[in-house]
Amino acid sequence: MYTRWNYSYANWQQNKQAIFNVLPVLARDCVAFVYQYLIKKQIYGQGAGRLSEDDIFSLAAEDVSALAVFLGEKDYFMGDKPTTIDATIYGFLINIIACPIESPLKNLVLEQKSLVEYCQRMQTRYFPERGKLVL
Repeated sequence: MYTRWNYSYANWQQNKQAIFNVLPVLARDCVAFVYQYLIKKQIYGQGAGRLSEDDIFSLAAEDVSALAVFLGEKDYFMGDKPTTIDATIYGFLINIIACPIESPLKNLVLEQKSLVEYCQRMQTRYFPERGKLVL
């Protein structure tokens, strides 16, 4: 949420266009402004918005590293077959690496070959019509 709604102006502009571009021109900026305000308020309320940018990405690096270590050489987080945890983790990871915005968080995940290969495995298994991940 932070990297899409609060991290950089360029990311916010891409996010704004992707979400609000369907609205009439006169309403687009107003509605986007209100939603951005509400999302930033949620980020603050959840605690991440109270941290410095360095702290946010430092904690993210710890999380990404923990996921990579736990996955290890396994195909899926709990072994040979995907489980509910895989659906959850894939949902988060694919939204980080396949979204066309740039951030230190995206770079952290892309540096973990096992996590990228994991996302490719999940996509091939459940979304074969989308083809190979394009990063």
